[in-house]
Amino acid sequence: MALEVQNINWQMSVNRRAHHTDKFSSQDSIVRRGQPWEMILVCNRSLESGDDLNFTVSTGPQPSESARTKAVFSISGRSTGGWSAVLKANSGNNLVIAITSPASAPIGIYTLNVEISSRGNVSSLRGGKFIVLFNPWLQADDVFMGNQAERQEYVEEDSGIIYVGSTNRIGMVGWNFGQFEEDILSISLSILDRSLNFRRDPVTDVARRNDPKYVCRVLSAMLQDMILIHLGYGAVSIQINGNDDNGVISGNWSGNYTGGVDPRTWNGSVEILKNWKKSGYRPVQFGQCWVFAGTLNTVLRCLGVPSRVITNFNSAHDTDRNLSVDVYYDAMGNPLEKGSDSVWNFHVWNEGWFVRTDLGPSYNGWQVLDATPQERSQGVFQCGPASVNAIREGEVDQNFDMIFIFAEVNADRITWIYNNRNGSQKQNSVDTHSIGKYISTKAVGSNSRLDVTDKYKYPEGSNEERQVHQKALNKLKPNVSFGATSSSNLGGEEKEPSISGKFKVTGQLTVGKEVNLSLMLKNMTSDRKTVTMNMTAWTIVYNGTLVHEVWKDSATIALDPEEVDCCSQSPQLKQREFCPSCPTPPPKTMEHNLGKEIDAQDHLKRKIEYPVKISYSQYDKFLKADNMIRITAVCKVPDEAEVVVERDVILDNPVLILEVLNQAQLRKPVNVQMLFSNPLDEPVKNCVLMVEGSGLLRGSLRIDVPALRPKEKSRIRFEIFPTRSGIKQLLADFSCNKFPAIKAMLLIEVSE
Repeated sequence: MALEVQNINWQMSVNRRAHHTDKFSSQDSIVRRGQPWEMILVCNRSLESGDDLNFTVSTGPQPSESARTKAVFSISGRSTGGWSAVLKANSGNNLVIAITSPASAPIGIYTLNVEISSRGNVSSLRGGKFIVLFNPWLQADDVFMGNQAERQEYVEEDSGIIYVGSTNRIGMVGWNFGQFEEDILSISLSILDRSLNFRRDPVTDVARRNDPKYVCRVLSAMLQDMILIHLGYGAVSIQINGNDDNGVISGNWSGNYTGGVDPRTWNGSVEILKNWKKSGYRPVQFGQCWVFAGTLNTVLRCLGVPSRVITNFNSAHDTDRNLSVDVYYDAMGNPLEKGSDSVWNFHVWNEGWFVRTDLGPSYNGWQVLDATPQERSQGVFQCGPASVNAIREGEVDQNFDMIFIFAEVNADRITWIYNNRNGSQKQNSVDTHSIGKYISTKAVGSNSRLDVTDKYKYPEGSNEERQVHQKALNKLKPNVSFGATSSSNLGGEEKEPSISGKFKVTGQLTVGKEVNLSLMLKNMTSDRKTVTMNMTAWTIVYNGTLVHEVWKDSATIALDPEEVDCCSQSPQLKQREFCPSCPTPPPKTMEHNLGKEIDAQDHLKRKIEYPVKISYSQYDKFLKADNMIRITAVCKVPDEAEVVVERDVILDNPVLILEVLNQAQLRKPVNVQMLFSNPLDEPVKNCVLMVEGSGLLRGSLRIDVPALRPKEKSRIRFEIFPTRSGIKQLLADFSCNKFPAIKAMLLIEVSE
C-alpha cells in the first residue's frame, strides 16, 4: 500500500509559543524565520524504507527558486534555497516533521505543498498557508536583539508613550500600538503588497523582503500619502506621494481637518489600520508626525523588527540640504512663512534595530525611519533607514537620507529680518545650539523618559560636535553654495546689539485663562539705550505653521546704563580691592558702588520687564488642538542689529480622569469611570469620549457625552472586558467644540 498523507496537524499552539507569536489574535500558523517548527502528518501507515516526502514552499505571485521565493526540500536531505525538513518521530501513522527556513528567508505569507513518493506512486497534498516573520530571538537574523528586556519592550510591548510639546514643556501621550490585535498582521502584510515597488516589479519586491532595511524603507513610504500644507492665510497646498493614493494615512498640517479626524484625537494605530482596510485601502484622514510614527511602530513590531518611537525637540526641516535652516521675521515682530525651511517644536520618527550589511558593522543597531512626508527621496516621500551611529559621526554621504536627518538634529538656525517695503532681507543671527534638543523615547520597562540625544550627536557646542558639523558640510560641497544661508549679507554696517531679551511666563498657562508673560530686556552697556519693541502673538500648529494673529503691541522704552563698580573703573585703583573712600571692604557676594550695595548677580545690567497679556477672547477661536501660541518681539536700538526674542507657550487642557471601579480580572467585565469638569464660563457641546486599549476591549469605544453647562461636572461610566493578563494601558480622548483633544491614560493590572 502506497503511503498517503491524510491530514496535517500544524501544531499551532506549540509552535506559536516557541516562536513568540502566541499573542497574535490571528488563527494562522505564524513562525519566525531560521527557527524550526513542527507539524504532524497523519498518514494511512507508518513511513517505510523507500518512502520519501518532498516539500515545496513558496511566497509571492511568481515564486521561483532563483529569487529564493520558492524552495523544494525533502526529509532525505535534498534541498534548494536553504530550507530543510527533518523527521523527528515516526510513531504509528503519525510523522513528526521539523521544518526550518533560512534566517534570511523573505517574510510574508507562504503556501506549503507535500509530495509523497511511495512504491512507484507520486501523490500530492496542499498543505495550506503559514506566515514567516523576522526573528529578533535568533542570532543569525539581521534583526537579532540579544537583550531580553529590550526585546520585550521593542517587539512584544503593545502600548507605549510618545513625547510631544516643546523644549520648555515636554509632554507625553499614550499610544495603543496593538500589533497583536485581530487583523493587524494581515493588514501589515497587505501594506507591502500595495507598495509602489510591488506594483512595479512584484517578483523582485517579494524577493527583497528578506532584507529588513528594504522592508522598512518601503514601509516608510507606504504609511504616508496626500499632504496638506498650510501656506498662510487659509491657502493650502496638496501634494501626492508616488503611491497613487494607496498610502495608509493622509498628512495634514493646514489646521483645517474638515472631512477627516483631527490628528490629535487618535489614541492608537489599530483603528487607523482597520479603517484603511475597511475603506478599500484609501488613505485615512488625517495624521501628523506622531500618528505616522505610532502606526509605523505597530507594523514594524508586528513583522518582527524591534522598533521604538523617537521625539526630537526643535527639529529642523532643511529643504536645501545645506545643514542650516532659515527663519524669517519682519520688523513688526511677525514670524513669516517665507522660504521652505522650518523648525518644528517637535518631530517624531522611528528607530528600527537591524544590521547594515550595505554599510558595515560599525553602522549596525538603531536606524532612523521617518514615515512623515517631508521631502522626496528617489522620487517618493520616504525616509531612511539611516544609521544613528553614522548620524553622530556626520557620515552624510551614506545611505539613506542621511543629509536630511543629520540636519534635523544638528542644523544651524539662521535668523533673517525681511523688509516688506523693498523685499530685501538681512541676516540677523546664527544659532548653532538650539536645534536637536532632548531627543526622547520611552525607557525600557517603565514609563519614564529616556534621553538619547548623545546617541545622535556629541555634546552641543563641544569641539567634537562642531568638527562633525564641519565634516558633514565638507562632504556636501558644492551643494552648500546656494540658498538664503549662502548669502554674505550680514546686515551692513550695523553694530552688534547692546541689549538682550527673553520672555518669562508670569502666570498659569491654561486654556480659558489669560496668557501672561513678561518681555525681559537688559542693557549690557554703560550707555543709556532707547529700544523700540514690536511684538506679535500667533496661534500655531506644532510644526510652526501660522494659524492666526491674536495679539500685537508696540512700545518704545529707555534702558538705563548698566551699573558701574566705582572701584573697578578707577584706573589708579586697578590693584586695589576697594575704593579708599569706602568705609569698609565690600562683602564677598556684594560690590560697593558709590556707597550703595548692589547684588553681585544683578548689578552688571539694568533690566526692565514689559508685560504681555493675551485674553481668552483673543485666542479662543484660533487655538488648535496643539494649544500653542508663538509670541515674538523684534527689539531695535538705533544703528544696531535687531534682537529677536521668541517664546512658544503651550496651554494646559483641563484634566480628564479615568478610574477603575472594581478589580480587573481576565475575561470578566470591569467598570471604569470618566470624570471631567468644564472650566469655562460658557457651555461646551458636541462632546465625544473615545476609549481603546489592547487586551482591555475589542476595537474602540465611542460614547456621546451630553453638553456641559459652565463649570458643570460630567461623570460617565463604561465597561471594558480584559482578554489578556498583566499591566495594560487604557487610553481615552475627550473632544468637544472648545477642547479638540483632551487625553487620559490609565495603567490597569489584570489578574488571571
